[in-house]
Amino acid sequence: MTLETQNYFNKEFLTQPFAIKNPIFLEKCIIFVHEHPKIVKISKISLLIIGTSLSGLAFYTSSALAFTAVLSSGILVLSISILALKVLDLISPPVHDMKYHSYIPFDTKEAQLFYKQDVPILKIKTEDPYASGFAIGSLLGKQISEIRDQWSLAIQKLPEFLFLHTTPIHTKVKVLIEEVKKTIPDQYLNEMKGIVAGFNKYRESVNFLFRPSEMSLEELILFHLEPDIRHINHIELNRHLSKAMACTSIVDVDSEDGIVLGRNTDWPTFGVAGKNSLVICRTSAVSKIKTAEITVPGFIGTLAAMNEHGLSVSMNICNGKTTSVSGIPNALFTRYIFELSRTVQEIEANLEKYSSLGAYHLIAADEHEAKAFFIKQDEGFKFKAKLLEKTSTFQAQNPLFITNFRYEDLIPSIKEEDDVNFSVLREQHIRDFYLHAKSILKDKIKITEIVKKALSLPYVNNLLSAHTALFITRKREIRVAFDNAYSAKNQLTKLDREVLF
Repeated sequence: MTLETQNYFNKEFLTQPFAIKNPIFLEKCIIFVHEHPKIVKISKISLLIIGTSLSGLAFYTSSALAFTAVLSSGILVLSISILALKVLDLISPPVHDMKYHSYIPFDTKEAQLFYKQDVPILKIKTEDPYASGFAIGSLLGKQISEIRDQWSLAIQKLPEFLFLHTTPIHTKVKVLIEEVKKTIPDQYLNEMKGIVAGFNKYRESVNFLFRPSEMSLEELILFHLEPDIRHINHIELNRHLSKAMACTSIVDVDSEDGIVLGRNTDWPTFGVAGKNSLVICRTSAVSKIKTAEITVPGFIGTLAAMNEHGLSVSMNICNGKTTSVSGIPNALFTRYIFELSRTVQEIEANLEKYSSLGAYHLIAADEHEAKAFFIKQDEGFKFKAKLLEKTSTFQAQNPLFITNFRYEDLIPSIKEEDDVNFSVLREQHIRDFYLHAKSILKDKIKITEIVKKALSLPYVNNLLSAHTALFITRKREIRVAFDNAYSAKNQLTKLDREVLF
């Protein structure tokens, strides 16, 4: 990056309308808590000490009544403190410094986990789906358990608040899960079964005082419906998202790097998903194509990924209506057609052959072209994929900005001040930034740098940003950062083709 570019980003950039944001008081508090983890840690320890001390004081009281009162108060304070602090991580996820590693490297017959700088990479050595799943469930059980506990607390136990939604526990949606199970390709169902078996083996090694509950296949299937719950209209689901996740995808053409797909994955991290995120590299059991996916342990669907041919995909949840369970759950569907494809053209062809469960945006880019699709069920419950926009190496002045609610027929009644989720506003800030940066810097800046900076704009990088990635299709390279929130503010780590494939 040139000195002129640095000066622009450090000084002039910050004074432009697209980079100015006045957060409300609640958001300021959330940002403060996120950026000051030491204060939160001290508060946690202090509250636990107070609760424990009160409980201990009970044994020094002279009467039974006083003993009961003090002990009860101590236990109450301790319990409330523990719950409140867990909820605090949901509301304001703590910052995750990637230099603090969540995983211990290992190398087994089925899988190897290692770090490239500070990015954990899991290489699956086996092509057997069940064995692959078992390795993930047993070797990454600790991280799966952390995500599972926080997800269950936020999604299934607490009332709706902020950006979260409520989903029934799997035992209350048996019919829905059985309908969905029939649509899942066998290789993915077997992989899920392997994860369940592996996790349940892992839990046996945990001290009984802290041992997680047994996992079921139905529970894991419900977890994989998170990208679909927003729009499923099913007799067993009576509540859904009040606010949608706010993923952003940007595609442009750089003179050196070729087509670049930039991506913020904006999913609630519950304070743990960001720090436990990783890149999983595997070879498809069906097509034998090598892939690298940015994900969390226990989730086998594809959110954002690249394969050995440079084909890269990302999915954005969007508004829509699903009234019939007649297709593969969205993230699993993305993985299914991605593993069968080598180019954007093949992605488009496979969209004509297979059906997803419901509405979402799919962005696909290779080293020659990029296309964005809107996928939904039509009124006859049939699958339909509509081409939204496209670009190619011959259309370098036509960048793609794909945000969840950007199309007029899909924009719900969302107020503009809901800037985290209001995609029209997010897109406008990205467009304004692009025009301004290019007019000021012209040929003095790489397009790849503009894409990265656009993902970190105040209206784009937000409390939901867990993954930020650049997919450099020509070089077969991924640059990525993880955090529990505001991931685009972090330095990206470069993963080249030798590491990934």
